[in-house]
Amino acid sequence: MATSSLTDVINQNTPGNSQGLPVGVPQSYSWYTGSDTVDGNKPPSNFTSVTGWGQVYPEVGAPADPNASSATVQIANFETFVHLTNGTWVQVQNQSTDPIAGGHFIADFSGSSNVPWNETTLSDGSASVDAPQSGYNDHFWPGARGTYTAGTVDGVFVEAQMKTNDPNASLVANLGADWWANATAPYVDGFANNPGAGMSDWVKLTTSYQNLYFTSLSAQALAADPPPGMTASSSTTTPPVTTPPATTPAVTQAAASPGTGVEQVGDKITLTLGFNEAVTVAGKPTLTLNDGSVATYVSGSGTNALVFSTTVAATNTATSALAITAVNLASGASIKDASGVAASLSGAAKTFSGLQISPTSVTDPTGGTGTGTVGTGASGGVTPPVTDPTGSTGTGTVGTGASGGVTPPKVPVLSVADHSLSVSPGHSVSLGIGVTVPNQGDAVTVKVTGLPKYETITDNLDHKTFSGSSVSLTAAEVNSGLTLTSNYRGHGDPTATLSVTATDSTGKAVTSAAQTITVKDPPATAGGSGSGSWPSSGGNHDHNHSFALLSQSMAGGSQGRADLGQIATAASNASSWLNESLLTRPQH
Repeated sequence: MATSSLTDVINQNTPGNSQGLPVGVPQSYSWYTGSDTVDGNKPPSNFTSVTGWGQVYPEVGAPADPNASSATVQIANFETFVHLTNGTWVQVQNQSTDPIAGGHFIADFSGSSNVPWNETTLSDGSASVDAPQSGYNDHFWPGARGTYTAGTVDGVFVEAQMKTNDPNASLVANLGADWWANATAPYVDGFANNPGAGMSDWVKLTTSYQNLYFTSLSAQALAADPPPGMTASSSTTTPPVTTPPATTPAVTQAAASPGTGVEQVGDKITLTLGFNEAVTVAGKPTLTLNDGSVATYVSGSGTNALVFSTTVAATNTATSALAITAVNLASGASIKDASGVAASLSGAAKTFSGLQISPTSVTDPTGGTGTGTVGTGASGGVTPPVTDPTGSTGTGTVGTGASGGVTPPKVPVLSVADHSLSVSPGHSVSLGIGVTVPNQGDAVTVKVTGLPKYETITDNLDHKTFSGSSVSLTAAEVNSGLTLTSNYRGHGDPTATLSVTATDSTGKAVTSAAQTITVKDPPATAGGSGSGSWPSSGGNHDHNHSFALLSQSMAGGSQGRADLGQIATAASNASSWLNESLLTRPQH
């Protein structure tokens, strides 16, 4: 590769220098904004192999490309070098001898779903592949792992030239690398055989070749011992870098508890707003409702779920579907994230179909639930006896009103805002559960079963944290808003199914039908190159990256092609293995 500027290498490996962001990658992933490397990352002392890799995504916020179906990405001069402890650089991968392999993988790597791509080796030795289509990326790597002597390497450097053929394409790309135990080691749970070395910032592709770089070495180490072909002079081959746009906190969902039913005077309704990140509340925000009432803020500051409450009054307007029409921030109230960015509240507007407001009390004209002696007249809620023409006395009919007897038990109404949730390790989401207490003072509890050992539930009433396979909560705790937190430490992709029921134990106990919530936990991460896990520059462990399945799972065989440890059928031909194999994600 031609001589390039060391400044470009440092810029592309400094957090905050991405030129765009990848579509389909959750913002909670530590590599969403680019560079995710711990400077000085070294392989475990007994490791002897490494592989570089790259990926391409459509750019966030870019207009649709009318020529997307025919757009291509060209990859040239892909090389991987290791830095030895004696101060020398050694090339261990070269596209000219290790042809590019890869495919289209689902954008967030969930389930490792993938489809084959079309790849052509051009006359100059470069690889031309399909540009990523909607919902997918391009993920690629050389066909065989590079090798070195154990204990002799303290860093890695990956470079490639890339471009697109389509001037209307808005694509971003980056490079990275993984350490491997040896050239043929299979993937194992926990990344013990393939800890990540890191990745670079996102570079926006153009129709002219640009140099892309990744390194695990610090800027100081690079300056002291530049990689092959690097100079300290300025270069015009890489466009100027820009700071990625800040993420704006925003309402992503609104839930009501109860979610359905007819609410009358005195009934309490809890409304929960879910945000895409934790927010801090100042003052007393309120929600305007279409029945003429206002819901006041109760709790949730510092989390991603804010709880509001309202009680039906006789002055409310009857409506067949309660709705939130506005969020009010009067008298200095505010909702902001930790950086002080004001939240976008437009997503709070929502109509709750089936949740009726009826402020007029209903009286049963038939009298009370009778418990008196049949035939004693109207008292006790009993219809007077009927005289039979034959001279015998018939029996009366028991009334069903609210007075004069015992009210039959009523099943509490359980509401679930979202039956499918995803929570990254070290993060939390609103559980979105609510329950309606049939009668004031009733002893209503909610039971959540199936909670895995790596998840906990916290209420916003007194901030208690619950764990265990079966959790019992009071109605007040549930309606204060529940937060689900993941502490998953593995690298699988587990899915748990929670079962939720509500029981009114006042008198004869009655229980609602069970509702389920499916919770997916992306794989956990941990720092430290020797632990077999991906290092995170931000200290969070929330990435759901499947490099361990893709480039990381690659086990190069003697033919110099991919031999994925998790593929049902290995193939020696790098250009066709995706067509012949089924890639599955290992479960923790």
